[in-house]
Amino acid sequence: MEPDDPTEHEELDDANEELEEDPPRSPWVGRGLVAGALGLWGVVAWMRVGGDARVQVRPAALVDPGDESDEAGDRGDGADVLDDGRGDGASERRDDGEPEAALGEDEAPEEAAAGGSGLDPEAAARAADSTPRDPRERLEGASWAKDFEPPTKVTYKVKRGGSMKMVANLYKIFHHEIQAWNPGVDLDVEQGPGTKFVVWQSPGDDFVSESVGYAGDGSLVGGVPMVDGPGRILKMEAWKSYATAYNVAVLDAILRQWAKRFPEDRPLLVGNMSAAKGGRLRPHSTHRSGRDVDLSYPQKIVPGEEEYNWREMSERNLDADRNWALLELLVESGELEVVLMDSKLQKILYDHAIATGRVAKGELGFWLEYPRQPGTVETIVRHHAGHVDHLHARFKCQPSESRCKSRDRD
Repeated sequence: MEPDDPTEHEELDDANEELEEDPPRSPWVGRGLVAGALGLWGVVAWMRVGGDARVQVRPAALVDPGDESDEAGDRGDGADVLDDGRGDGASERRDDGEPEAALGEDEAPEEAAAGGSGLDPEAAARAADSTPRDPRERLEGASWAKDFEPPTKVTYKVKRGGSMKMVANLYKIFHHEIQAWNPGVDLDVEQGPGTKFVVWQSPGDDFVSESVGYAGDGSLVGGVPMVDGPGRILKMEAWKSYATAYNVAVLDAILRQWAKRFPEDRPLLVGNMSAAKGGRLRPHSTHRSGRDVDLSYPQKIVPGEEEYNWREMSERNLDADRNWALLELLVESGELEVVLMDSKLQKILYDHAIATGRVAKGELGFWLEYPRQPGTVETIVRHHAGHVDHLHARFKCQPSESRCKSRDRD
C-alpha cells in the first residue's frame, strides 16, 4: 500500500478548524459536517490507497538457470577431464536422441526471445525460432573444409637468436634428427633472429600418424608439431605442440579461415596440444592422444589492459559475438567432437544469442549445456571447471584410426 498523502491530513485539519470558527449552530449540524468531512477524506484515501492494495496477479518468475549451474559444481579437479563414453558418467538423452529443451524455454515470452524492439526482422525471426535444429546440419561440410593437407615439413623461426641445439631442446628432438633435417648447420653455433630451422619432416609416403586410445588415456603415433601461420600466436611450450598430422592440417585450416574472415581482429592464442608421443601432459588429464587443443576466447579490447595474453573471461572482456563465430568455424570443419567451456561463459553466449538473434533459439539446446545441469545432456559445448581463460577443442577420431577411441565410437 502507498503511504497516506500528508497533504490530505493537512486539508482535513484545515476543514476542522474552519468548522470550529463558524458561528455557533445546532450541535447536530456541526456533527453532520464533521462526519461528512471524515467520509469525504475516507473516499479520497481509499481511491489513492485502497485500489493499489488489491491483489495483483503477476506471472511466476522463471527459475534463474545460473543458480542451477552454479550448484552443479564441476566434474573433476580442474584439469581437462572429459567422460569419453566409458560408462563413468555418460550423459543422458531423450528417447528421440535429441538434447532436452533448455530450462524455461517454453515459458519465455516471444518478446523476450526476440530481445525486445530494435532487432532487424531476420534476427528477430531467429531469436523466436524454437524449432529444434542441430547446427551441424547447416555448418558441417563448408566449402573451405575440404581435403585437409597434412604438412610434409614444419619449421621454427628463432625470435631472439639461438643455436640449433637450443631449438632441438625446445621440441625435445634428438640432436641427430634435427641435424639430418638441417644439413650443413652447426648444432652449437648461435644463429640470429629470424633464422628458420626444420623441426619435423615427413619420413615418406608410408608415414603413419594416428591417435591411439582415449584422449584421457591414450598415446600418439607419428606426432607432428603445430605449424605457424596466419590467425594464430603459438603460446605453448614447443614440445607440447604435437598432434596427428591430420589434426595439425585441420587446425591450420581453421586458423587460416579465422584470419581471412576477421583480418582486423587479433589472432587466436594456441595453447597446449600433445607431446610428440602422447601420454600424460601435466597439468592436464587429457591431451594424451593428439586430438586436443587449447584456444583463447576472442576478447574485447579493454582500455588499460596488459599485453594480449590468456586471461579469465567475463561479460567485461568476452566478445560473445566472435565466440559464436569461433564455435561455428570449429563445427564447419566437420572434424570437431566437443568443446569444453565453463558454464558461466556459456551463460554469456546464451544471453547474447537470445538478445540479438545471433543463433536461432531452437539451436541453443544443441550448442550449450547451459541452462541445464552439466552432465545431463550431450551437447557440442560442455562445462568443465578450469575453462574460464581458454576453451578446449577436441577433434574426432578418423575412420582410418582403428585404435582411436571416443564417445562417438562407443
